[in-house]
Amino acid sequence: MPSESTIPLSGFQYELPDRYIAYEPLERGRSRLLVYRSEGTEHARFADISDKLPQGSLLVFNQSKVIPARIQTVTSQGKPVEIFLLKPAGSSTDPVLVLNQNESVIWECMIGRRKDWKADETLLFNSDGIEIKAFWHDREQNQVKFQWTPAQIPFAQVLEAIGKIPLPPYIQREVKETDKNLYQTVYAKSEGSVAAPTAGLHFTDEILENIRQKGHDTAFVTLHVGAGTFMPVKEENMLNHAMHSELITVSLDFIDKLARHQGPLIPVGTTSLRVLESLWHLGADDEELSRVVQFPSTAQRTFTMQESMKRLGEKMRQREMDSLTAETSIMIYPGYTLHACDALITNFHQPGSTLLMLVAALIGDDWKSVYEEAKNENYRFLSYGDSSLLFRKK
Repeated sequence: MPSESTIPLSGFQYELPDRYIAYEPLERGRSRLLVYRSEGTEHARFADISDKLPQGSLLVFNQSKVIPARIQTVTSQGKPVEIFLLKPAGSSTDPVLVLNQNESVIWECMIGRRKDWKADETLLFNSDGIEIKAFWHDREQNQVKFQWTPAQIPFAQVLEAIGKIPLPPYIQREVKETDKNLYQTVYAKSEGSVAAPTAGLHFTDEILENIRQKGHDTAFVTLHVGAGTFMPVKEENMLNHAMHSELITVSLDFIDKLARHQGPLIPVGTTSLRVLESLWHLGADDEELSRVVQFPSTAQRTFTMQESMKRLGEKMRQREMDSLTAETSIMIYPGYTLHACDALITNFHQPGSTLLMLVAALIGDDWKSVYEEAKNENYRFLSYGDSSLLFRKK
């Protein structure tokens, strides 16, 4: 626990009437953009974001791909049950490996109407010529085992047949065909998220090309977003909230790029920022390469981002690693020292959330006036809403 051991939940509440919440997506790239600097704010179109970036910026995107993690079925008694995949629970915890697995897999899940699924009952599915069985592997741990035939089909194909895109829980409607496209970034590559890295939903291939033509650079990381991103904070002291753990993967080439980069560093979304800050800690630590805890120690570490990335690259080369996979539970809060962020591209977040606390780490209490101005200007909030470009408070 950090020395500033109390951050009241009440300090991160604000009124968010339903009329501000985006329940439907706009056409990609058509959203609005609020630009915040210490001197004030301006309003723009997201399509013009390349004009708002400082010279020589490096934008870091999360290329994780959302999987159809929501499975709706019925018991033998005809009672509806929903299985929401959270993360692999078998011998491998890497979603990419498990999604390519044949014959059977085990996942930790959230189960809707759990009491109606008896401990000894097998749920049966038949879709697209695939026969699937789901049964409890460990009911206490909410672990479900899936088996299917033909056994040589990868689990990713099984999910495509029986699963749906997992829209955020506050969007109480059926998934539409358009959601399959618009709740996925255009650069999504590595399957494993059960929620979209929503700051990236605004980008089109044309906008990305404009950014590069204006002399900015882009780079990609992977953080598989877990359902914990929607977990409400119930602790009055937000620092007592247990942060969820998520898996990050980056290449050595990416680490080397960060070590060379001298200009502004701008993560696209809170997940990309958590990756960058986690990497700083892994580089600054003399030994650790596999895990970043909720409150990593920064005692006597004064490395710049470039210096820390040089150290991390050296550690990876010593171990002959072309890529790095690690778990992170890092919490970014007011009082946390940011090492890897000059500005942040992000949507407008829920009241009382750890994501809002992260925004406050970047721009301080100005988040309150920014959010009020966004409401006054009728911006659309949350996952399918409008965007903001927030420059670090001076």
